[in-house]
Amino acid sequence: MRVLQIAISSFFLFFALNAQNITNVDLIQAKFGIIPASTIFEDIKYIPLETHEGGLLNIKFASYYLTDNYNDTVFRVDEKNMTPHIIFNLGNKQPSYYHQNDMEFNKGKYRIDFVSESKSFIVFNFIYYTETARYSEAGITDAKSLTRHSGFYDKKSKQAFISSTPDYKQPGYSAPGLPASFSPVSINKNKEMIARIDPEYLVKHKDRIDPKYKPLFQSMQEDDNPIIIIGKLKD
Repeated sequence: MRVLQIAISSFFLFFALNAQNITNVDLIQAKFGIIPASTIFEDIKYIPLETHEGGLLNIKFASYYLTDNYNDTVFRVDEKNMTPHIIFNLGNKQPSYYHQNDMEFNKGKYRIDFVSESKSFIVFNFIYYTETARYSEAGITDAKSLTRHSGFYDKKSKQAFISSTPDYKQPGYSAPGLPASFSPVSINKNKEMIARIDPEYLVKHKDRIDPKYKPLFQSMQEDDNPIIIIGKLKD
C-alpha cells in the first residue's frame, strides 16, 4: 500500500510540475481589433520579390508541433520527448476531428494552423469558415467564406487578441505605412517573421502609401510578385 501511495503521489507531482509549463490560451475571451504589426513585431522591412536574394524563403521552423488543424494542443518536440506546451481553449469554436471532412459541420470554427512564441507573446493563425459559407461535395464554393486570421496571446496580461473586426471581414495585422494587412506565414529560429502582401491592392490604393515607402513601390504593377515582409517577433 505504501508503494502505491508513493506512486500515486509521484504521478500527481509530475503532472503538477508539467502543468506549470503549459500555457492556456483562451480564445473565447479574445479581444477583437485591427492590430498594428508593430505591437508585437519590430525591425519590419518590405522587400519586393524581384529584389529577393537566394535563401530568403528557406525557413527553419521552431521545435513546435500542432498535431493537425483540428487539435487544440501544441507540443514541444525534441529528440526524446513530445510534451504539451500550449493549449488553446476554443469552446464552441473547437472544430470536430471526427467530422474534419465535413465542412458543413465545421462552420464557424477555428482551425489553428500556425503557432510560435517569444518570451512575451504567443502568435497564432487560424482558418475560419463563415457561418454563411456554401459547400458542395467538391468543397467550399465561395472563396470569401474561407479567411485566415492572426492573433497573439500576451503572457503578461494573460489576454488573447485577434487582429480582425468581430465580423471576421478584415483579418490580419495592419502593415506600417501601407494600406494593407497581412498574416505571418512562418517564423524562423531567430524569431524573424515572414509574410506577404498582394501588390494588386497596393496599386489600387497607392495614394495611401506613406511617402517613406513610395520610392520602393513606384514601379509596382498589379500582376507583380508578392511583396515580402520581414519582421522580428518582440521578446
